[in-house]
Amino acid sequence: MAKKTSRKPAGRRVAARTAIRDGWAQAMKALASAEAGVQKQVKTLGTRLEHERKRALKELESRLAAVRARLEKERKVVGKTVDKAVHRALAALDIPSRREIGELTRKVDELSHKIDAYRRRA
Repeated sequence: MAKKTSRKPAGRRVAARTAIRDGWAQAMKALASAEAGVQKQVKTLGTRLEHERKRALKELESRLAAVRARLEKERKVVGKTVDKAVHRALAALDIPSRREIGELTRKVDELSHKIDAYRRRA
């Protein structure tokens, strides 16, 4: 028994091929359009990201400058407080300060010069 093969008429085959080709072309066009859209979004996102990075860097630098200024101010306050505490401790122990020792040294030098001057006269 001979097997029957169904054959589509030539017009139907051409139409099917054309439909497949057209569908493929439309799919490729849609894919290209989607790819272009994604590229555009990535570029926009990159631009926004760079803008936000710069803005965050400026804000960080501003805050860091404020912290540095406050740190310097606090350092001066702590320095003065420590200096006062040391002076009080030295005074409580009856130990002269550098300034007092400097004044005493200057006075001793003046007296030495006066004594030398009197000896030369005599």
